[in-house]
Amino acid sequence: MWKNIPPSSRFRSNRSRSSTSKRTLSDPTANVNVASTRVLQNCETKPKTDITKFNQIRQSKVLNRACKCPHKQLFTMSNKATKNQQPPAGNTSTKQHQNHQHQHNHSSSSPKKTKTPSTPSSSSTWHISITSLALLSRLSVITLQVISNHLVPDHDAGVFVAPRDPEAAPAKLDGAVNFFLGGLHRWDGQYFLHISEYGYSYENTLAFFPLFPFLIKIATSSLGGSTPMITYRELSLVLAVLLNLVCFVLAAKALYKLSNLVLGNKKKSELAVILFCFNPASIFFTAPYTEALFSWLSFSVMAQCIDDINSVFITIPLSLSILCRSNGE
Repeated sequence: MWKNIPPSSRFRSNRSRSSTSKRTLSDPTANVNVASTRVLQNCETKPKTDITKFNQIRQSKVLNRACKCPHKQLFTMSNKATKNQQPPAGNTSTKQHQNHQHQHNHSSSSPKKTKTPSTPSSSSTWHISITSLALLSRLSVITLQVISNHLVPDHDAGVFVAPRDPEAAPAKLDGAVNFFLGGLHRWDGQYFLHISEYGYSYENTLAFFPLFPFLIKIATSSLGGSTPMITYRELSLVLAVLLNLVCFVLAAKALYKLSNLVLGNKKKSELAVILFCFNPASIFFTAPYTEALFSWLSFSVMAQCIDDINSVFITIPLSLSILCRSNGE
């Protein structure tokens, strides 16, 4: 056979074989193209019913060759070839399976985002105003006092009643003061107002300490005492209620500071102040009693002892509280 072929033709055929082998080694796409052409030639000889099967074989071979190739360009070319060749409409199960597998791979590769519970910021937290709370409680106490004083009749308990000057005529504002604050002028309030006006004139008045009536006497005398507009007794009642109002606000603030130092919790400190402002005995912090002044001084002493027990300023509220009450109840 080789004898009948001229040497030039033999050299040409060998050279073509070597060139094709070199081309296939240098260009990996040649193997893909050769495989695809062989599959197409086989598909032309097969009946039309087997076209789908051969298309799948072709796609699988192209993808396998492309994945083994280290070049990125070949990988993109094989991806474009597979995107352009869509499977027929009848083979929907294979497409759904591939989509489901792609979604599963994507979900497993991407990290799951867990929802962290949102914590409220410091600006959104609600805190009450100690001054507003104390003033609101005093306003409610005075309102309840006015209503109950006119609805409930007075009871004759046979206790001490501060004497009045029979020759002194009532002033213009005495009726208004008795209408709004007359319910507070009861029991120990009679003693304190009598001491602020006449001093310790009776033996039973010695049980009451002098600081609170002394402050009322100074404030009443500085405003002129008895005037045609208001008498000394009613003016001292108004000033005693105002003095207790200021002392109660200061006592609420001192209690809030003390509770913060002891408990270390703002919410619990606010709750302590709420219970201090609204309680059944809250009427005594508004009436002309020494409870509001003594509470403010006592809370201040305790808070100062926690801050700095060696401070000299502790002696100021401590000595004033001794002048308020005897037993500290």
